[in-house]
Amino acid sequence: MKKFFYLPIFVLMVVVLAVACKKDTSCGALIRVYFSENGQDAEEPATDALVQIGTNANYADFAKAEGYTNADGVFEWTFKYEASLDIVVTTTRPFFINDSTMVEMPYKGTSQVKLEPGETVEVTVLVLPE
Repeated sequence: MKKFFYLPIFVLMVVVLAVACKKDTSCGALIRVYFSENGQDAEEPATDALVQIGTNANYADFAKAEGYTNADGVFEWTFKYEASLDIVVTTTRPFFINDSTMVEMPYKGTSQVKLEPGETVEVTVLVLPE
């Protein structure tokens, strides 16, 4: 009779431990992009900038991300595994030669992100004129 008393308690303990040990292994990346003319001072946020993470051809598809920054110059992505990945950001900015002539000036910035399990890592990228 004592066997039947301890069996449900043992099963309950195994289930509780199995559920409690499951950890969040997703890795978040939050990329903030700003225009800069000198590489040190951040100016206004770069909206609609193309952000590419994990651009190396040898990377698996789950280690790559691509998208555009929002109105605050922010791009967010969640990865399945931890990794150290490169970041490339490209965009344009209007440049006025005179009152009637405007050209789009290309800007580019690079950085790296080290993804950590269960965390969101923030990286700031300054884009400079090419």
